[in-house]
Amino acid sequence: MRMVRIPRSRCLQLLQRESHRSLTLFTAPTGYGKSALMKDWSNSTSPAIFTGWLTLEESDNDRARLLDRLAAILPVEKEVEGPPSLEAVVRSFYARDEIRLFLDRFEAIHEADIRDMLTDLIVQAPGHVRLYIAGRDVTPLLSDARIPHSDLLVITSDHLKLDAVEMKQIVRIGTGIELENRVIQSLEHLTEGWLPAVNGFISYLDGSRAQRWKPDAALDAIVPDMHSYFLHRVFLWQSPQIQSFMLQTALPDFFDADLAFALTQHSQTVNTIEHIAGSGLFLFQEASDRYRYHPLYADFLRRHFKQTEPAEYERLYNRYGSWLENEGLLLDAVRHWLPISNYERATNALLADIPSLFSHPTKKLLQALDAFPLKELIKSPTAAILYAWFLITDQRISTAETVLHQTEAGMREDQVYLFSLTGEDLRGYIASFHSIVYYLRHDKEKGTAFMQETESRLNGRGLIYCHTSSISKPVGSLFKSAFGHWGSLDQSITMCEYAEKKWRGDSVGYGYFQALLGECYYERHQLDDAERRLLIGRRIGLDRRDPGLLIPTTLTLVQIRLNEGNATNAERLLEETQTLLAEQPEATWLLDACKARIGMETGAADSVKRWLADQEESTTGTHDHNYMYKYLTLLRAWLYTEEFDRGGAFAESLLHYSQSLYRHYYKAELHLLLALFSDRTRNIASAVLHLEQALQIVHEEGYVQLFYKDWKRIGPLLAKYEKQLRLALKEEGDTAVFYEQLLQTPRSAAPNADGFGKAADLLTPAEYKVLQLLLEGRSNAFIAGSLNNSIETVKSHCKNIYKKLELKNRGAVRAHFEQASRMTN
Repeated sequence: MRMVRIPRSRCLQLLQRESHRSLTLFTAPTGYGKSALMKDWSNSTSPAIFTGWLTLEESDNDRARLLDRLAAILPVEKEVEGPPSLEAVVRSFYARDEIRLFLDRFEAIHEADIRDMLTDLIVQAPGHVRLYIAGRDVTPLLSDARIPHSDLLVITSDHLKLDAVEMKQIVRIGTGIELENRVIQSLEHLTEGWLPAVNGFISYLDGSRAQRWKPDAALDAIVPDMHSYFLHRVFLWQSPQIQSFMLQTALPDFFDADLAFALTQHSQTVNTIEHIAGSGLFLFQEASDRYRYHPLYADFLRRHFKQTEPAEYERLYNRYGSWLENEGLLLDAVRHWLPISNYERATNALLADIPSLFSHPTKKLLQALDAFPLKELIKSPTAAILYAWFLITDQRISTAETVLHQTEAGMREDQVYLFSLTGEDLRGYIASFHSIVYYLRHDKEKGTAFMQETESRLNGRGLIYCHTSSISKPVGSLFKSAFGHWGSLDQSITMCEYAEKKWRGDSVGYGYFQALLGECYYERHQLDDAERRLLIGRRIGLDRRDPGLLIPTTLTLVQIRLNEGNATNAERLLEETQTLLAEQPEATWLLDACKARIGMETGAADSVKRWLADQEESTTGTHDHNYMYKYLTLLRAWLYTEEFDRGGAFAESLLHYSQSLYRHYYKAELHLLLALFSDRTRNIASAVLHLEQALQIVHEEGYVQLFYKDWKRIGPLLAKYEKQLRLALKEEGDTAVFYEQLLQTPRSAAPNADGFGKAADLLTPAEYKVLQLLLEGRSNAFIAGSLNNSIETVKSHCKNIYKKLELKNRGAVRAHFEQASRMTN
């Protein structure tokens, strides 16, 4: 196999920066390039610096021989009799102004007195001497108290391993192939930058084998390829005790001393772990008490154990599975039993504890459940129904229906089946999940019928929802999440209006139904009903500090306040929520995006630009529907800062993403935003097309508030392209009627009309802040103190406000906005 290597410039740069260190140690398992890096550093040394290199050997455990070899590479004057002494070697250091001494393969020195002699050499060397020592095991030097750690640099496998960029470069050098980032990520995950494995991968691509392989096939091939390397270069060199310990502790992905003892029953567990980790045997310390083997070495150990000691392997495998169950690591236990097809143990672990089960992210649970053969999973109807539930939450509706139907097909009609997690009627949950599916398919009649069956069988919604109602991962909208059927307006309202009767009181479930109804009514432009429901949901969220309630209710109420033109109250509402959730940083990004939206309404350009500057990573990589609120805020910010090309391109990519997920609400909002971007770039055909698409979706789904909340932008656009839109919609019937109704909307009846939306456009940011305080009935003196201005400045702002808004005085201003607010509601 042809070996390809590249100098690690970042490591050389580190050595250059730290060249003042008197001692540098290179420690890593075999193959990481310790010697190669040390040789590169030696070759880069100025000719003016004296350099000595010695590769240590087994025979150097003889004091006289080692001193003699040192004498050969250093300017030592030969003494009259016998080999040179250590003192003579130290004296020779003074013969040059600067000396760099390189000692490779330190692990060859195992005699304690020889190690002590080398430590004496390090300690006694004068300040102008730099020593570089490499070895798989340099623990004796690291643990020697005589060596000052303040003047020590340690280069480990973390420094030496190739990163993704270097791997891409080394593959390009070796094969001429530019690998996809996906393949590079897989290669990095598998090899962790270990050069022999990377070179093994290259050998399948560069023509040095009988045939060239595809990159994905080469990835699979290098796993068994490395087994011979590990067997002959690492494993067989160890004592039987160390071999046995490594085989037994390779079963888990991670282990600590307690788990190692449980697996091995070895009395010297801690010492053995430290010996293996310090001896370059591919065992790495991840945290203060957790260790793991390199992925390729762990795979070798497991396969070797299974092949050479199958009975012992099976016994230990079962012991580890029982340990996972006893420790309450139930999802790990499920994943442990599945590879050996012990589906009964896997199912029992899955269903052992419902709070533990629901504490895991849905994606992880689905990964485990997907690994079950369906015919095995439906042997436990409870497990199968859980699988259907998680499939629904992941929007894999067709697969969920298949699971539900096959589970029902295996159930006898005359037998009562209990949901083993709660003791309830299993058919009640089947009805519940059918109800959700039919609502998603816009079949309200069947959805409601199954909901009624659910209520009759479970006496409500079901106990399992107590574990899933509270949304621990913050979302920007319940309505646009799985809880609201991903933006299905009529279905969500039908479900909530029926279910809320069964959830009276201040329970979390009742709060979620109220908050969801509030969002639904808001999208229908029923603002009074919306606010009342949202405030109930928010109050219950406040009582329980529940971010799943607090955040979506806050974001919607803030938008309502902005629609009313009351930015001050919007800011206060947001600040209250930020304070309450200060210890939950996972909510920060949503609240920051909301603050940016307020800034756009109040003319806080600097604040909006600062927020934008922090969002670069949000526009790269794969889209995630959980971050749609941020994405849409980004688009609005680019409209605000007039970055139309950038915003339009990102909006197009989001539209394709939303179409793939059948997210109608986001499709409608993105069409409206794309219409605005297209209009600003004078792309009339595109603007009309996106308006037409938005009108069709909004009319069909009922999201009328989408038009009203941006009426100051959308209203003029609908009028501007009236001729083109009427032509495009002439065959669309009800959608055309809906468009005509929008055209007839008087400005005084639309949100922001002659209100704060117009004021925000006409006034400067400073004047706008004064206006907010004027409407609260504040005096000039109070306003001056609040804004840190003089009274004369405040008076000047007031005059400008009256002039720009064409109003006579302070009283006229208040009367005008009170009337606008009443008409909006």
